[in-house]
Parts: sequence; C-alpha cells; structure tokens
Amino acid sequence: MLAAGLMKAGKLNKVIFTGIILMIVSYGMFIFLKTAHSFYLSAFTLGISYGYVFPAFQAVFVNLATHNQRGTANSSYYISGDLGIGIGVLAGGYIAEMSNYTTAYITGLGLVILGGVLYKVIGAGYYEQNKLSE
Repeated sequence: MLAAGLMKAGKLNKVIFTGIILMIVSYGMFIFLKTAHSFYLSAFTLGISYGYVFPAFQAVFVNLATHNQRGTANSSYYISGDLGIGIGVLAGGYIAEMSNYTTAYITGLGLVILGGVLYKVIGAGYYEQNKLSE
C-alpha cells in the first residue's frame, strides 16, 4: 500500500518508519556506491523517502494538537523543519571543511539513524497514546 493509503488508514508511524528506512538506504547508496546509476537511484529513492516522511510528520504534529492549536502546530512544524535544514547545512559544511564530504555525509547518515531510533523509542509511542484524531 502506498504512503497515502497508509496515512488515510491512520498508520502514520508505519509511513514514517518506511520513509526513514528508505532514507537510510538512499544515503548509504549515495555515500558508498560510486557509480552514476547508484547516484541517480539514490536521488530517486531519497525523494520518495522525503515524500513519505515530511507529510507524515506534519500529520503527527496536527493530530497531537487540539482544534484551536492546529495552526500553531503547522507553523511549529515548518519552523522546526527550516531550522533543522539550516543548521544541518551549516554543520555539514563545517564538517566537510574540517574533514571531507564523505565524513559529512556519513555524519548525516548517522543522524538519520539516531533520529529514527529516537522516534521509535520516544515519539511513536507518545503519538499513539496522545493523538486526538485519525
């Protein structure tokens, strides 16, 4: 079942974990496989993984908010996303300058794995216990 069908069925955690696994595979291909085909395949699967993860996380934010706080939930989601991208670019540039791009990408891959583990341990259960709507 595609992400949209799973999201409609209320299986947001499944969509998020699928996206995170695709993201790990994509970054792994990009870092460790050095062919043109693997580069294009990693870009394709990375786009799909972000297509899974971003709307699912937004739905998690909205489903944890009461009706009168949904605008705040959306703006908090977008602000945190923009902040994360900005800090990630700065940190990745700093790491690449101090070492090399491979080290920066491996660090990013490690952070994706860490984020997936933290969401599994903390976020997924919290969402399932506190969600207000499907």
